[in-house]
Amino acid sequence: MLKIEDLHIYYGGVYALKGLTLEIPDNTIVSLLGANGAGKSTTLRSICGLVKPRSGRILFGENDIDLTKMEASEIQKLGIAVIPEGRRVFTGLTVKENLKMGAWNRKDPDGIAEDIEEIYRLFPVLKARTNQKALTLSGGEQQMLSVSRALMSRPKLLLMDEPSLGLAPLLVAQLFKTIREIHITRHMTILLIEQNMRAAIKIADYGFVLETGNLVYEGTAAELANNPKVQEAYLG
Repeated sequence: MLKIEDLHIYYGGVYALKGLTLEIPDNTIVSLLGANGAGKSTTLRSICGLVKPRSGRILFGENDIDLTKMEASEIQKLGIAVIPEGRRVFTGLTVKENLKMGAWNRKDPDGIAEDIEEIYRLFPVLKARTNQKALTLSGGEQQMLSVSRALMSRPKLLLMDEPSLGLAPLLVAQLFKTIREIHITRHMTILLIEQNMRAAIKIADYGFVLETGNLVYEGTAAELANNPKVQEAYLG
């Protein structure tokens, strides 16, 4: 699905990614883990085309399309959707209007209507709030809406940047359970950027751990959970 090859990224004089190489197989949930400043969000932004690398390639799909040579708007049309850190819903629009904004590039009104109903099944609270302005939603509800808006584009690859940030533990568990369900029912590939390693590895098939722009650990969720060094540094 996605291959990152020897990616080097600088922010001015800051060396943010130092030759990152990893692969995200089709129909998997992969977690990219690490502390603040590790390079997780930089990796996501480079996939989206928002940050251009000094060198390296990001290859997408069966034809190995190099995303580093494309603009962000072109990348989105390939079937890559992002759920940004901080939710960033359209606060002046209703829940339903936000969902329709997620389907801006689709031309199938019947399919859009079906997907909205599916969203309401996944997140019943959004159905109850369908005509409310997003500004009036709680933080957890806004995060659900942000996830749902991204799903409305029917992406092949879903990128999620810190979806648990600022949420209570109960809401984190509920959200991650739903993410897993979305993956199973839609056969969707998901890249999950997270600081909350304990929550992320519960739903991931595979994980990569970054430290200051370097890939330091990788393995299945079970391998990472049972790695003594990972336990000491990240799981407590």
